[in-house]
Amino acid sequence: MKRTLFGVAAIVLIMLATSCKSEMFLAQKLEKLPTKVITPAELRKNYNINTSDVEKLYPSGLESFSDTIPQAYLDEWTRFIIDMGKALKEADMKWEKDYRLWLRGHYSADGSVEYFFYNFLGQDMPSPEWEAQFQEVMKEYIKTFRFNYPINRKFSQCGSARLQATK
Repeated sequence: MKRTLFGVAAIVLIMLATSCKSEMFLAQKLEKLPTKVITPAELRKNYNINTSDVEKLYPSGLESFSDTIPQAYLDEWTRFIIDMGKALKEADMKWEKDYRLWLRGHYSADGSVEYFFYNFLGQDMPSPEWEAQFQEVMKEYIKTFRFNYPINRKFSQCGSARLQATK
């Protein structure tokens, strides 16, 4: 009986060590990214990193709540999206069509943005030049934004937004 329990314990410890090692390896790969603003497709194609693996390091902030999501948490996520729009406007970015956007912020325990993943959705896609400018604005924006709801661990939050045409 002792041998069996020891064997199971050893297997569990090996599994935990392997999991920790792979998470450490992933964290190191993320730290070496030349950008913190990227699409999931670019992340996978250029750096061989899957967003599902990143989510293991940054579980959803919603998992922190067993019942009702506090309005203050939702307000912070809304502020992230609204302030993003303000940053684009302040950078004098213009676009003629509405763009739908999927986005996911990855936050440190103190609420600062560590990574920002996004995808434009739908038929109308921005030009590569406009998207490059969008990425530059977002790189600056995430340097200053802080999610002011205490989660006290790394977390992510995703959602969608519509960038209305600036005609």
